[in-house]
Amino acid sequence: MVLASELPDAREFEVCASLRAQGHSGGIILLAAHETELDRVAGLDAGADDYVVQHVTSAELHARIRAVMRRLDRAASTGTGVSPWGLRLDGARRRIQSDGYETPLSPLEFEVLGVLLRHRGDVVPRSVLVKQVWRRDPTCSTKNLDMVIGRLRRKMKDARVPEQITNERGVGFRLR
Repeated sequence: MVLASELPDAREFEVCASLRAQGHSGGIILLAAHETELDRVAGLDAGADDYVVQHVTSAELHARIRAVMRRLDRAASTGTGVSPWGLRLDGARRRIQSDGYETPLSPLEFEVLGVLLRHRGDVVPRSVLVKQVWRRDPTCSTKNLDMVIGRLRRKMKDARVPEQITNERGVGFRLR
């Protein structure tokens, strides 16, 4: 969750758009002094989940944060969905399913695969994967990510999943 306060020259819109372009899928609430409809629309179009004018009460701000967190939690548990080739990510039981086969996943494997499914077809930079999956552990290295990707590839092969996680050398990973 990112709360962006007013920056000079409407830079909060640039910061928001930049975060989204870098793959940030977490919540963004812009807290700004600009009250015009044009400003609110620009902030939401830049990728913010909510736009709040600065003279908001702390109770309302906390309620808005809770609302965004609820939406993110629902998206995380149901938004990973089904791939066009039948790969299904079951959030309730942390399993992948494909063509009648089912394989359990660790919490980290589940989160990594969820991020890759949400960005299916796009290269997800290593740094974005590490930030989204290990968000609370600043000591995590990309070696941890490599180990999880290796386990995921084996489990996907065991479950006869036609999709593959490919390595885009020097950039990140892609689900194909």
